[in-house]
Amino acid sequence: MKTGIIAIAIFCACSAFKFDVHPDIAKSWAEMATPYMEECSVETNVNIKAGYAGILSMNFPDTHEYHCLGECVSRRWGFYDQETKAFDYQRIEDHIVGFSKEVTKECVQEYNHIEDDCEKVFSVINCVAGKISKHY
Repeated sequence: MKTGIIAIAIFCACSAFKFDVHPDIAKSWAEMATPYMEECSVETNVNIKAGYAGILSMNFPDTHEYHCLGECVSRRWGFYDQETKAFDYQRIEDHIVGFSKEVTKECVQEYNHIEDDCEKVFSVINCVAGKISKHY
């Protein structure tokens, strides 16, 4: 029984990305996602409530669908271009609280080798969230 409980705890710990980001930042990210959340939820098959819950709690589910939700919102905002595989650092800094050009560039360089758009964008988001959480 204990082994099963430990296995479930390890799975839960490994199946999400949890960050200690100031609640005001999480709220601003959720508000930023709002114009595209409904269509991106449909596109990625992520329940809209689960999409918001992940952002507001800063506890991102580690599923490909949720990763694609972040990519979809980023693409729709013009933060990421699927064709060129490029990030618009200035637009990101101007619209996403906590993201700076410098930190975003560091994270993009770290994960630029990833081919899958959803995984690449989600990895960059996680990287920046991790760096932000160290400062709050």
